[in-house]
Amino acid sequence: MLPVRLTALSPGLHPFDFTPSAADLELDPEAFRDLHVDGHLDVAATRIVVHLTARAVVRLTCDRTLVEFDQAIEGRHLVVFTTDPDLADGSDDDLLLIPPDASVIDLAGPARDTLLLAVPARAVAPGAEDVELPTQFGTEEIDPRWEGLLRLRGDDPS
Repeated sequence: MLPVRLTALSPGLHPFDFTPSAADLELDPEAFRDLHVDGHLDVAATRIVVHLTARAVVRLTCDRTLVEFDQAIEGRHLVVFTTDPDLADGSDDDLLLIPPDASVIDLAGPARDTLLLAVPARAVAPGAEDVELPTQFGTEEIDPRWEGLLRLRGDDPS
């Protein structure tokens, strides 16, 4: 949980800075470490606009070499908390309702989502681009059952 107390917020800009654990954001502690979340809140009468930057080091497996490596990631996110139930009707994940009896807003969800979206879809370890990958496996001998097909293709082994 990354709580921000609503009672202490006057209108205007308010900076925040958190160093949560992976467990605080419900992330895998073996994959995520060195988490940091900072930004500012822009507070008005019926809304709070949150600009946040989330950073972490994540353990990835290279898609080319299957070697594990650590990579720094960073993501930015803007989310709006509002007291107007007509605006926060659930159709927009970045527009959240502040219940009338709430004393805090929790930035853990937006921070977690920001980090998860910052993880690259294709992980390539440093230097893996230059690694020669095998394109053939096994021996150079051709299975005799394939010789007829290879002759048709023009790859006659004889």
